[in-house]
Amino acid sequence: MRRFKQIANYCLLIQLMTITVLCQDWEVQSTNTKASIRSICFLDSLNGWAITDSIIFLHTTNGGNDWIIEKIQNEKFGIQQIQFVTKGIGYACASQGRLFSTKDGGKTWIRYAGNFEIDFQDLSFVNENEGWAAGQRYGDNFGRGMIVHTSDGGNSWQKQLEIESTDRFGVKFFKAIRMKNNKEGWAIAGDYFDNFSLTYVYKTDDGGENWNKLSSHIEGPARRLKIANSDTLWADGYGVAPLSTTTNGGLSWDTYFNEYRYIKTISPQSGNKGWVCYTDFRKVSPHYVLYTTDRGISWVKEFQVNENVTDMENNGNYVWLSGGNGLIMRKKLVTTSIDESASEIPLDYTLSQNYPNPFNPETTMEFTIPVVDANFASTTNHVTLKVYDVLGREVATLVDEYKQPGNYKVTFNARHLSTPLEMTSGVYFYQLRAGSFVKTKKLVLMK
Repeated sequence: MRRFKQIANYCLLIQLMTITVLCQDWEVQSTNTKASIRSICFLDSLNGWAITDSIIFLHTTNGGNDWIIEKIQNEKFGIQQIQFVTKGIGYACASQGRLFSTKDGGKTWIRYAGNFEIDFQDLSFVNENEGWAAGQRYGDNFGRGMIVHTSDGGNSWQKQLEIESTDRFGVKFFKAIRMKNNKEGWAIAGDYFDNFSLTYVYKTDDGGENWNKLSSHIEGPARRLKIANSDTLWADGYGVAPLSTTTNGGLSWDTYFNEYRYIKTISPQSGNKGWVCYTDFRKVSPHYVLYTTDRGISWVKEFQVNENVTDMENNGNYVWLSGGNGLIMRKKLVTTSIDESASEIPLDYTLSQNYPNPFNPETTMEFTIPVVDANFASTTNHVTLKVYDVLGREVATLVDEYKQPGNYKVTFNARHLSTPLEMTSGVYFYQLRAGSFVKTKKLVLMK
């Protein structure tokens, strides 16, 4: 009853409105540290972690209103990247071949006993057990790049790819890795350290058993890689690197050499929308936070800051920024609505039965993302809608992106698949995932 009254009051405020995203002002969050924030990650709108250039890292359970300072025990040097897949289970990588796991939200860390003689730069986990890490090591007369993989939550790791050479242009130094699922993913690497080298893109479709260098490359040195949605990726860089994006899984890249070419950090919100931080190294200038709705063709300046900006992350209702001197900032994304009566505003997650069913070759699925959840919180979520066969193999990915509250309709054609699997007559399943909501329904193909 209480939830109904809350929703009713909420609907009175937003009826006859259209859903739009409005950006409020950025706010500085208190971190109680002067250490440089190296990277920031959020599991959802509330739970986040920020690593520094030392063994200190920060943790929040309320969206950054309060940051708790914690330390990685028994270590002299800090970590490079961190990722949590649940509130308790997380992973981290670092220099000197160090790989870590935690089961209690970061209070205690277990260091992997092996040593790959590599300085890990990035990691990417798709669930509690399966993850990848990539890195590099160089000396006066050699270089080494490497990708490693675990299938047991970091208890053991195996090499998947190693490239080593005494020729500085023969080795590939891996900077970033991102896995879309347990089969498909990308890694980026350069062949030397300067501000002008190309970046090479490696792709796997079999969980890393084979990493293939794509024929296309990124025009400039890229440092980080993030999946915007489906086959759309964004890459940032250092030095003179611009924003680079791909909409076809890395087969080709778009690079916009406009005035905002010195892109340091990226935070895609969707395929076309997102934030970057821009700095012109030719001038003594502040760092500008920019927002784009067309993958970098045009920009809107939102904010400027004098501290060095190191990372940006958006999740749920917020976008965060981290930087030097303990800097963490947050901006809230609020939604208002119009053109919808109160009775038409979605209040619950739904996944409808596909129609027609049985079908051949095309059918339609509908689902709903509600305005608020049971805690009266906004429900902008990463949404996936996938089709599986009776063996649990993925047949097609129909949706893989963040969705605002609303009603959605998706058409599926059994002849146009996102995997090499062929659909024969029989029973299949389609599953919607949005936050903690999971719903599966059966569909039947009759040829």
